Amino acid sequence: MIESAGPIIIALWVVAIILGITTNFLKIRDHLINWYRKKAKRIVPSKMVNKESSINILNFSHPITHAQKEKIENILQKPIKEIIELPTQLDESCSFRPQLCDIVNQAKISSESFQQGEYIVNLPGFAPAAAVLISELHGRMGHFPTVIRLKKVEGSTPPVYDVEEIMDLQAVRDEARTCR
Repeated sequence: MIESAGPIIIALWVVAIILGITTNFLKIRDHLINWYRKKAKRIVPSKMVNKESSINILNFSHPITHAQKEKIENILQKPIKEIIELPTQLDESCSFRPQLCDIVNQAKISSESFQQGEYIVNLPGFAPAAAVLISELHGRMGHFPTVIRLKKVEGSTPPVYDVEEIMDLQAVRDEARTCR
């Protein structure tokens, strides 16, 4: 009886190794699936899949080039209807909130249009101004805006910026709620 225990122990040990490898493989698979889902949400916002509509851009930064406009249209798979230029030169000795509120008011966009229209935003490069602007737009839209992320083209002189991604901040916020 004791002599036959050796092969049984070896068989159990092999089964344990196989189960351990399988468990680790499944954990890695789940991790990769979650990573892919997170990445996909930021690149193509799910609420902007309707190809029949068009996009308006609120531009609080440098003028958008023709190449950047084409890339945005390719990413979103819909045309840009209008680019609303809103130059953002702020007086740093005064509060940003009223200044940015005035700049947004210059666009003359109705409350209904803000809530129902499809807008993406090119944020100003100054982080405190961008933070206040996102808050202002969230209040008017009822959700976080979708924003353009530009990235400097490596080695370009003078600096050239290309559209790196379109970020659906509402999707980022909704996903972050699952981490509570």
